[in-house]
Parts: sequence; C-alpha cells; structure tokens
Amino acid sequence: MKRLQMIESVGLGFLDTDTSMIQLGDVTLYKARRAFQESWPVVQNLKVGDNYLGWHDGHWQYQLRIDPMEMESDKDRAPAKEQQVEPGAAK
Repeated sequence: MKRLQMIESVGLGFLDTDTSMIQLGDVTLYKARRAFQESWPVVQNLKVGDNYLGWHDGHWQYQLRIDPMEMESDKDRAPAKEQQVEPGAAK
C-alpha cells in the first residue's frame, strides 16, 4: 500500500497542481489532481485495516473493502467484455 503526493506535468508546467494517489501493488485505487488554487482533492485521514481502506479528499469520503478472490480456471473465466455490471446491480 502506498500513498503518493506528486507533481505530474501535463501541459504548462507553472499551472500544474499536485496529484494524490493510492496504490495497492501495481494497481492504482485512487488518483486525483488538486483543483487549481484549491486545497482539494488531496488524500487525507487514510485509514488501513485488514481488508479495508477509508479516506476523504476534502470533497468526497471513501470506504473501500478489498477481499482476495479465489482463482478461477481459465475455462470458467468470462472474457472481460462480458463482465460488465449494470449500475446498482452489485451490492
């Protein structure tokens, strides 16, 4: 688990703001560029439990549960394009 605060240059360097990022291994769980001349979004009050992350960014509050998955055999795994879920369907 890493919490990063960095500057990413995407255009005019003097207008670039810092970026907050949370990574789990090589997976980016959260990434947001701070609004120009604002103090948000910036990861704050990051709380880490066994399978839980919680934080706020000055605008939203987040709670993320992370559970390991049982490995499926390749023949049982659906192609990525077939794994779409309708909003509100998964709880």
